[in-house]
Order: sequence, then structure tokens, then C-alpha cells
Amino acid sequence: MSIFDDIANRRLRIECSEITLVRKGAPSLSVKGPGETTVDQAGQLQFGFAVPKEQYQPYVTARLAKPRPVPDDPKDEDYFELTAIAFSGEIFRGRLLHPEVSNLVPEGFWNGPGIAEGKVHQLELKEQALEEPMDSASFVLPKKLLFPHLNPAEGISPKDSGHRK
Repeated sequence: MSIFDDIANRRLRIECSEITLVRKGAPSLSVKGPGETTVDQAGQLQFGFAVPKEQYQPYVTARLAKPRPVPDDPKDEDYFELTAIAFSGEIFRGRLLHPEVSNLVPEGFWNGPGIAEGKVHQLELKEQALEEPMDSASFVLPKKLLFPHLNPAEGISPKDSGHRK
């Protein structure tokens, strides 16, 4: 199946080794963690990734402490830039104005760790995974296999430096 079929059937799921959200406008912010990009039942692209405890409080503070109204004409510095690196090696990029915050622990909303999540209107494939051929080898086996005796502590045993029969 193609990626288009997966999107149309609402089963697209791209597991990512790293998703990064960066905002250059005030207050600036950069958080990252492992996560995934999916298509929800309404057909919208969404993402979610784990934000480690040390990055969580700055993320929550930058995102929620000073709520900013959505400007009529957003400027580049108003957007969060999303970069998702799939386990396959592909790199996706998108932009959004307001990511969401979810806490994972009952100790309190501000302490973290947590989840950064949200919806993007567009996700562009910026770098294709390398199509490397798989390594392979062919073996021709004789009728009889001979292996040296291995002593796990010392390697090959001196008394059996030849082959076993």
C-alpha cells in the first residue's frame, strides 16, 4: 500500500526516533523527544512525542504561562517548526501555531515529564531514506562441517587447535 492509501484509510503512522519543536520568536523554545506522526479519524495530520522532565517545564512555561492570541496575520516567529526524523531515515517538516501540552504524572501539571502534541496542516518530506542494498552472502556447505573446540574463557583450546571430527 502507498502512503496515500494509508492517509485515505486513516491508518498512517510514522514512528520517529526524534521529533523536534522549535520556536524562534519570544519566548524562544526548543524541545525534542521520540514520538510518532499519525492521521486521526477526521483526516488531520497529528503528532505526539515524549518531552523529558528537564525540557517539560520550559515547554509548559513558554506554551502556557503567557498565552498569546493568534494574530490575524501570523509571522514566521509566531510558528513552531516541527522536524520529525522517522526510524526509516526520512525527515519530515511542518509548522503549527499552538502545540498542546499533556502531563504524564500525577505530581502536578508543571513538573513533567509530559507529551507535546498537536495538528499540522502540512507535513513535507524533506529527505528521502537512503535506498541501500541489503548485505547478503552465499554459503556453499560441504557434506561435513568442522568447527574448532572453543573454550569460552580462553578462546580456542590449544589441545584442539585442529578441527573436530
